Amino acid sequence: MGAYKKGANRDIDHAMRLKPLMDQFLRQGIFEASQFEEARSYLISQFGAMK
Repeated sequence: MGAYKKGANRDIDHAMRLKPLMDQFLRQGIFEASQFEEARSYLISQFGAMK
């Protein structure tokens, strides 16, 4: 729709900045294997540890 104005909500702005990284992570190929610790380490390095 395009109704959101950048700067109106800090949390939404942050999520929008992170979306391309999350999309890239979620595009695992059908035959591409990944280990849990490898995926966990990547997510922490990109998005931080959960509090």
